[in-house]
Amino acid sequence: MKSLCPTCGQQIAPLQLLLSLEANTVTRFGRVAKLPPQQAEILHVLLKRQPRTVSSADICAAIYANGDGPDDEAEVVRVQMWKMRRHLAPLGVRIETTLGVGYRLVLDDMPCDAVAA
Repeated sequence: MKSLCPTCGQQIAPLQLLLSLEANTVTRFGRVAKLPPQQAEILHVLLKRQPRTVSSADICAAIYANGDGPDDEAEVVRVQMWKMRRHLAPLGVRIETTLGVGYRLVLDDMPCDAVAA
């Protein structure tokens, strides 16, 4: 199956995840998911560190680089992860939580229903 970048039209590898911070979209297996801007920023942090686990503190430092984050940044990250999982699941993308450590991005094999697409 060929997947094409929605921005430039170039072919991308099936297991590759393509994130556009300009459009706040994620593309994989020819499927596109739209994310809110903050979730796209969080996904960007996870992608840069993949396959390593990223702490909430590191995520907060990246998305609130100017220091004006909410009082409970870790709770905001936890809620955003919960919401992101719903957007990313159809793309075969999971976010694993390691309690007390952080979050890790996992790219699953092609889902069966993507083969028919």
